[in-house]
Amino acid sequence: MHRVPVDLTDLAIAETELLAPVTGLAFAVAGGPVVVEADADRLRQVLINLATNSAAAGATAAHLTIGADGATARLEWADDGPGFPPGLLAAAFERFVRGDPARSGASGAGLGLSIVRAVVAAHGGTAQLGNGGPLGGAVVTVRLPAG
Repeated sequence: MHRVPVDLTDLAIAETELLAPVTGLAFAVAGGPVVVEADADRLRQVLINLATNSAAAGATAAHLTIGADGATARLEWADDGPGFPPGLLAAAFERFVRGDPARSGASGAGLGLSIVRAVVAAHGGTAQLGNGGPLGGAVVTVRLPAG
């Protein structure tokens, strides 16, 4: 990995502008500058995988909230899709785990969230899954050491 100072908000705005026409998602990004020492290309992959998962699950909108809590940067991804099935929450970061295609229309190999977790862990951070949030669907919270 090639770590450099990266403003998460700037990165998220730039990436969501590229992802919107490809995924069909309407994005909103909120938060001020939050800098982390990170590999920008790997963080872009995190955003791509989250957008792909949201779109595949039927979401039409995603809201990214970026902030910092002391020495920890936080990026919260929330969508308006159906959320994670309760039985999938504990295993969704595992490789080859996929949601029920009949429920969400999801397809793919089931690697997207495992890659998210691996990239975040390689940066010394954590990723957490949930449901609800501001749009009522899936919520993925990424925490990274602030730089």
